[in-house]
Amino acid sequence: MRGKANLIEDFATLADLTLSTDAMWLSSAYAVRAQIADGSLVEFFRAQQSVDVVLYALKKRSRSPLAEAICTALRLQTASISV
Repeated sequence: MRGKANLIEDFATLADLTLSTDAMWLSSAYAVRAQIADGSLVEFFRAQQSVDVVLYALKKRSRSPLAEAICTALRLQTASISV
């Protein structure tokens, strides 16, 4: 890579860039699931790795019932996909 890296957080822009150039995009498949489904983008390499998911909150603050429910749901979801 030459020069500084570019950080683009707009997945729609990245998908359009990949669809209209010879660029390759290293990303989660969830970011381009529509393009994979319609066949406009194809997967040609999948890395087998784990990813840490971290939830942060302000110190010394209680969580709302909704926040507790979200934490519980995330724990259940991540436990079901853990290797």
